[in-house]
Amino acid sequence: LVIGAGLSRTGTSSTKLALEQLLGPCYHGSTPLLERPDHVPFWIDALDTGMLDPARTEKEFAGFKAGVDLPLAGFYKDLMEIYPDAKVLLTVRDPKKWYKSVCLAYHILVTL
Repeated sequence: LVIGAGLSRTGTSSTKLALEQLLGPCYHGSTPLLERPDHVPFWIDALDTGMLDPARTEKEFAGFKAGVDLPLAGFYKDLMEIYPDAKVLLTVRDPKKWYKSVCLAYHILVTL
C-alpha cells in the first residue's frame, strides 16, 4: 500500500493516475464524492472522532493499492499504524503557487 501524505493541489490527481498505472486502484479525495458515496459516513465519523477505526478502515479501503489527497492524507499517521508496511509518499508544491491554487479552487466551489 502507498499512503499519500500531501495536501490537495500538490499534484494528487496526477499522482493518482501514476499510482494506478503502477499498482492498481488508488483512492483519491474525490472517490467518496464521485465513485463511492457509501464512504461518506466513514469520513464523517473519522472527522468527528479525529481518528480512523482500524477494522472499518481496512474494510473501506479493501481493493485499493494506494490513496492520495484529503481527507485521507490528513490521517496518514493513523494509516501508517493500520498498514505498518506501507510506503508514504509526500507530494509538495511551492507554497505561494499552492495558496493561489487552493484559493482559486475554493472560489470556484463556493460560486457553484
